[in-house]
Amino acid sequence: MAINKKEVELIQSNLHCLCYSPGPIDGLLGRRTEGAFSLWQIDSGFEDIVTLKDELEKIEKQSSRIENLNSNAQENKDIISMTFSSKEALIEAVCTYGPKFSLNLKAHWAYVLATIEWETNRSFLPIEEAYYIYGGTPSQDDGKWQERESWRKRNFHYYPYYGRGYVQLTWERNYKFYAKLFGISLEQMVKKALEPGASLFVILHGMSVGYFGQSIHQHITKNKYDFENARRCVNGLDHAKDIAKLAKSWMKKI
Repeated sequence: MAINKKEVELIQSNLHCLCYSPGPIDGLLGRRTEGAFSLWQIDSGFEDIVTLKDELEKIEKQSSRIENLNSNAQENKDIISMTFSSKEALIEAVCTYGPKFSLNLKAHWAYVLATIEWETNRSFLPIEEAYYIYGGTPSQDDGKWQERESWRKRNFHYYPYYGRGYVQLTWERNYKFYAKLFGISLEQMVKKALEPGASLFVILHGMSVGYFGQSIHQHITKNKYDFENARRCVNGLDHAKDIAKLAKSWMKKI
């Protein structure tokens, strides 16, 4: 029985959503995808580990494991459509949904919040890079957005894939990855990156799996809180000491 590539793509996407690493979302059933599926089964408590290939070949009989995987991933994907009415609601969301992305420690949440605070210039809004040009504010409700966009086009060599959201998602390759993960077009992703729920998904997922650099788990564990080097999971060591100081402050607040 031929394996449906679209079905494999969906499973790869869902494994990514759950912070496993199946490789590219390309519909090709290789060792990385099989390995990620096996690891998910182990973490989910299955005693007998089966191959994804075998599960897909009996798809017409409805594989309960694939249904389970897809259901788990949908819980994470539901975050994409969320909105947050206040800074307090966003803080609660980070602490509530962090564990769904394997961010289980208070120190993880503190560092995520410190990053959001820094990257959004303390606005706690999913902002656009250089929002302040021509006297703009994070909400950009002054009627000068088009002027700022023209400025960005002239000055950013990576335009239109400039920083957006809580983590300042930047570069075409990153927009392409999350567009594929969300099942939308690249053009739609440019707009989606500014939506609160999608932006929260990106920062939680990206920091957990190390998509923007190193995984936060390399620097923050039960036994150590290296808030300074944790910056490597977002942007090298740029302002690492400033954000580490904020993270220590958040440890006392949450």
